[in-house]
Amino acid sequence: MTRVGRWRGAGVLAGMLLLLAGACNRAPVTVRAERLAPLPRGEVRYIAVLPFETASGVGAEAFESGQETRGEAPATTVHRAVTEEMLTLPGWEVTDDLVVGEAVRKLYGTIRPVGPDEVAAVGRLLGVDAVVHGIVRGFEVRVGAEYAASRPALVDFAVTLALFPAGETVWRAEFVERQQPLSDDLWNLFGFVRARGRWLRAGELAIIGARQVTGQMHHVLYGGAATPVPKPEW
Repeated sequence: MTRVGRWRGAGVLAGMLLLLAGACNRAPVTVRAERLAPLPRGEVRYIAVLPFETASGVGAEAFESGQETRGEAPATTVHRAVTEEMLTLPGWEVTDDLVVGEAVRKLYGTIRPVGPDEVAAVGRLLGVDAVVHGIVRGFEVRVGAEYAASRPALVDFAVTLALFPAGETVWRAEFVERQQPLSDDLWNLFGFVRARGRWLRAGELAIIGARQVTGQMHHVLYGGAATPVPKPEW
C-alpha cells in the first residue's frame, strides 16, 4: 500500500471511530428544559414575548483590547433572537413587539424589562394564550478575531412559558454555551464545522441558543419536529 493509501485508510478509520464514539456517547447538551405542569398540545395560538431582563452585572465586564463591539444590551440581543426564531415556526402567532411594549408602558409608565412578578399582569392585559419571559444570566463578548480568539464568547439565558388565563408557569429552559477549542473538547468538532472554523460572536451564539430553545418549546406545545416556515424571497 502506498503512503497516500495508508493515510487515506487511517482517515477513514478515524472517521469510523468518531462515529462509533458518537453512537456510544452523548455530546454535551447546551439546553436544559423542564416541564413544570401538564401542557395541552395544540391549544396555544396567540403568544407574546415580553422584554427580557439582564441579570445584575451581566455585560458590565471591563473592556479588553481586541474584544468585539458591544452595540446593545444583552437582553435586547437575546430577546430579538428568540422572537425572530419563533416567527419562523408555525402554529403560534407572535404578538408584535410594539403591542407588547405598549402594554408594558400602560401598566408601568415606561417600556422596560418585565420582572417575573409582573408577567401575569402583562399577559392578561394582552389577552394572549401564553407568554414567554426571559432573563440573560451571562453574556461575554468575544476577545480576538474570528480565527484567533483569546477569549471565546459566552451566552447564558433562561426562558419561562406561562399559560393564560391562569398565568401559571408550565415550562422553562436554559441555554448555556461557551465555544471551546478542539484541544479541550473533541465534541466541539461539529460546532466548529457548523461555524466554518470560526470563533463566533456572542450574538451568533444567542441565535443558536434561541433556535434550540424555541424548537424545544414548539415541540412541547405542538409535538413533532419544529419545521421553520420558508421565508419569502424578495
